[in-house]
Amino acid sequence: MAFGIDRFASEIAKSGVAKTSDFVVEITAPTKAFSSVAQSMMLRIEQVSIPSRTLTTFQQNYYGPPRDIPYRFVSSPITLTILLSEDMREREFFMQWQDLFIGTRRVAETPSPEAIYDCGYFKDCVGTVIIKQYGTSPGFQGRSQGSSLFGDIKDAAEAFGFNTSAILNPLGFNIFGSASGGKQDPKELYGITLVEAFPITVNEIQMNWADDQIAKLQVEIRYTYMTEKHPGTDIAGAVQKSFLRKGVEAFQRFAPIFSLVKASGVGGAIRSVAQSTGQGIVNAGTATKSILPF
Repeated sequence: MAFGIDRFASEIAKSGVAKTSDFVVEITAPTKAFSSVAQSMMLRIEQVSIPSRTLTTFQQNYYGPPRDIPYRFVSSPITLTILLSEDMREREFFMQWQDLFIGTRRVAETPSPEAIYDCGYFKDCVGTVIIKQYGTSPGFQGRSQGSSLFGDIKDAAEAFGFNTSAILNPLGFNIFGSASGGKQDPKELYGITLVEAFPITVNEIQMNWADDQIAKLQVEIRYTYMTEKHPGTDIAGAVQKSFLRKGVEAFQRFAPIFSLVKASGVGGAIRSVAQSTGQGIVNAGTATKSILPF
């Protein structure tokens, strides 16, 4: 190993590790009728897949080895695994969501039999799915305020499982002011919003007399695009153009003018631009005359 174990431990202790269990999924359905089921759904989604993204490229062949140039992306649907209620209302939730697209022929007693195959408008049938990731360290869980020495010691001790209340709160209140008495809400470290989402597939549910396991439903969610929020890292700043790059692009934009001024002088450049503009007007007029009316 090219580095020492102390450096490795320091890096892990500095930013921690993400755990697959510290997440929650919020679903916003397209109609208010689904709101009650959607609110309870977040407590029953036990598995979710973080969405992937693949760049689509075209191949550039000029000279030498080919070069793949990305120009768009493709996102795969995500999968939710849901613990079902006894009446399987979670499955009904997603089936009704699909009914908004394809009609209510599935419903045995539909209120509008004449419209059982009517398709809904896309904008009226899509919703949003938000995946939130949380941290497990004391600072990320909202158990510290400020960056005082006693607060840092308390967070480090609690991270190793030590109870610091007997030392910091011997009289029943916080004598050092290192942390608040009550716990705060955990902090969201990473958020992904799936925009224009809808359930593309409601999978089958395996039933079996041989066991009494909890019934689970897997649903595939497709979406148009996603937005991401990462409060702890300036990801957006990493893709912004530097000042030098902006200057080079500006120079390249006006390079033809600079070359013309260098070759012909300021007066010659002005005359050349005027002649080119006049010739363009004459050519446009000639082309207009050659167009025959229908």
